[in-house]
Amino acid sequence: MKSIVLACSIMLLSMCTVVAQECNGSFGDPVFDETFGNNAATGSDFAGALPSGTTNYTYATTDTQDGYYTITTNPNLALSSLFSTTDHTDDEEGEGYMLVVNADENSTGEFYRTSVTGLCNSLVYQFSAYFLNALPLNGACSDPVPCNIKFVIEDEDGNELGSVETGDIDSINSINWVNYSFEFVMPDGDDSVSVVLINNALGGCGNDLAIDDITFRACGSLATVSTDYEDFDAGICPNETVTFTADIDESAYTNPAYQWQISTDGGDTWTDISGETSTSVTITGFSENELVRYLVYEAENIDSPNCQIASEAMEVVIYETPANEPSDLEACDQEQNGTAVFDLTSVETVLLGGANAEDFTISYHTSESNAENNTAAISTPEAYENTSVGETIYVRVYNIEKGCSNVTSFQLLLNDLPEVNSPVTLHQCDDDTDGISEFNLEEALGFITDEDLEFTFYKTEAAAWSEDSALDIPNPTSFGNYTYNTVYVTAKNELGCFAVAEIQLVVSVSQIPDSYTATLEVCDSDADGDADNGVETFNLNSVTNDILALFSDSESLEVTYYTSEADALAEMNEVGPSFTNTDSPYEEWLYVRIDNATDNSCFGLKKCVQLLVNSLPVFEVTTPQQICLNDVPKTLSVENAQGNYSYTWYDPSGAIISTSSTAQATEAGNFTIVASTSTSDNACEQEATITLTASNVPETVEISIEDGHRNNTITVNVTGIGNYEYSIDGENYQVSPVFDDLDGGSYTVYIRDKNGCGVVTDEVCIIAFPPYFTPNGDGINDVWMPQNANSDCGQDAVIYIFDRYGQLLSQITTGEGWDGTYKGETLPATDYWFKVALPNRNNESFTGHFAMKR
Repeated sequence: MKSIVLACSIMLLSMCTVVAQECNGSFGDPVFDETFGNNAATGSDFAGALPSGTTNYTYATTDTQDGYYTITTNPNLALSSLFSTTDHTDDEEGEGYMLVVNADENSTGEFYRTSVTGLCNSLVYQFSAYFLNALPLNGACSDPVPCNIKFVIEDEDGNELGSVETGDIDSINSINWVNYSFEFVMPDGDDSVSVVLINNALGGCGNDLAIDDITFRACGSLATVSTDYEDFDAGICPNETVTFTADIDESAYTNPAYQWQISTDGGDTWTDISGETSTSVTITGFSENELVRYLVYEAENIDSPNCQIASEAMEVVIYETPANEPSDLEACDQEQNGTAVFDLTSVETVLLGGANAEDFTISYHTSESNAENNTAAISTPEAYENTSVGETIYVRVYNIEKGCSNVTSFQLLLNDLPEVNSPVTLHQCDDDTDGISEFNLEEALGFITDEDLEFTFYKTEAAAWSEDSALDIPNPTSFGNYTYNTVYVTAKNELGCFAVAEIQLVVSVSQIPDSYTATLEVCDSDADGDADNGVETFNLNSVTNDILALFSDSESLEVTYYTSEADALAEMNEVGPSFTNTDSPYEEWLYVRIDNATDNSCFGLKKCVQLLVNSLPVFEVTTPQQICLNDVPKTLSVENAQGNYSYTWYDPSGAIISTSSTAQATEAGNFTIVASTSTSDNACEQEATITLTASNVPETVEISIEDGHRNNTITVNVTGIGNYEYSIDGENYQVSPVFDDLDGGSYTVYIRDKNGCGVVTDEVCIIAFPPYFTPNGDGINDVWMPQNANSDCGQDAVIYIFDRYGQLLSQITTGEGWDGTYKGETLPATDYWFKVALPNRNNESFTGHFAMKR
């Protein structure tokens, strides 16, 4: 370039500063582009360290403290107190890296230096970088240190060619990437510079920064492009020819040179247009979103991309004439001669894709050249008869306003009609000999075709060919031949092509004898979970065999069953051979239909199969029950019988013990009763079981007595199979066989079987001795005598009374008592001793003492 502005101090040349020159022209492609890369290849959150000599900070991947740096995809991964964010540019592949720096808390100054080479003398370059204060406000620091960075460009001798300072940038609570840029002039004789980053502030709590996208690019005169195409920005036709002209002030160059380029990927890559190195280029034929530009540079720098300026890029907007490729047109070869009439204009909606039809002229041609040259257009495209199967039609769409045209094509295809058998005969049985019956017309379809087609039935052939809905048959499964004995059906394929088949309706007299009926009887059961609902499953195969046996030649006959005459006539809802009478409990009649499989003729139709479900006997028994082996036999009986049934009783060994409603049992076990509705082959049986549990009165009874003490007890010991309870008064029973705290006397002990098998008794006596007596003449306890001594228990008892020295004071017998005297003299109140001898209890004797109280 010719003009470079330098501002220098005239006082001291060594202090000369290059003043940043503002670039008001065009830029070249970046000659230096430090993005720090991405992790597309590695997937790692951290890149490697910077080349040696680039920085005086220490590399780290975690806990990046003061004086440390890292290259990462997210500052928060380097230090948890920093923002969690991506780099400045969102890389298309992988996650982009950025330089994250934690300022040294002990010193300011340079922390990054790198060299850029291959620059051109006297050319203006722009430096640009993006900066982020990475520490959020109100985070880890109460008063964070602001960031303050200086970006410097130095020549080979270390002289500053340009710089920009950020000043203090405080922490905020949002992520804010800021761009800093300036221009500088490349000195004569130099081809390299140094990029230097200086930290103007100390570290500490704060001054944490991220840097990304450091770039250089050349700057020159404003380079624009003009075209000879009127209203180029509004769009051009794809095959248009356009001349592009470079608009630039050539006086800024000594010997300017040019290179035209084109991009097809939005400007990511540029390709030189071979031989186009003048101030203009002419191009014919374009694609959507192509870009056109030129490079301008001094001719001597032709091999130095870093010294070239790129013009603005002209985006090519294609004014597309819509000509969407339509689907092929299809028609049915209704006459089967290889021709049909097509409406070619039916493709226009697809052709235009929603564009206004008034803006276009559309014509149809039989050759591509005619369409391209707009000659020999088809005169009646609304009713065009093809000349060959698969004929190609070319359609030309012309944009009236722009003069652009486009040509596309489609084919005319003919589809064959479905193949059908016609006529076919449909036979039906006559239900009342009047020659009229109900037909299921769909039964004829299997004879007409085996293809999966759409069928519609009509009353006349003309109606079928014209698809006249006024004469169609809406319910073909139940059609009566009251008026028409011949009907027609259209068989239409998925392409809409159809053929017509004739169906002849023939009514046949039923061949099943009027007298024939068949009855199947079963007993109700709980096979369906309910033995009293009248619903069972019948096997109809035996009836089928009986019916076929009615005819001498039955090999081609098919027997089917239905629950209604309508279904039998329509041959719909066939049942069997296993049928459950769910809808008609206890009794149901089925319709039999016999068809000849050879010609589909109806051989017979009749309501003639009766299904009967007979109820089971209904009665009750009581179970379980007890049988007292001391009171046999026990009578077992049927309860609440709902009919006059016959019975059979079986004992636990399976032997019959009765054939009446009652039975006699002499042992425990399971007794089975089988009730039957009759004794015929169709009898229904119901079974019940009575379980008898044996019990009895005790086999042995042994009673032990503990008496003559303060706590007199009776303990009952029994053996037997019963469940026993005990009583000593015959009214109040207890489970425990022990009775205690009893007074002296005679007792009857009762042992009762809780199962009701009876009571046994035993008599016992208890002798008890009073602990004291009071001979004071009041009539209460005036004498001392053993309790119950006058009963059978104490009969013939002899009682001896002693003082404490062993002197015998009195000898008495039952019926008397000692009155507290000796030889007529009253004895003092004190303790006395006794001895009682019981001759009737095996001379058992008792001794003890008692007190006399006065």
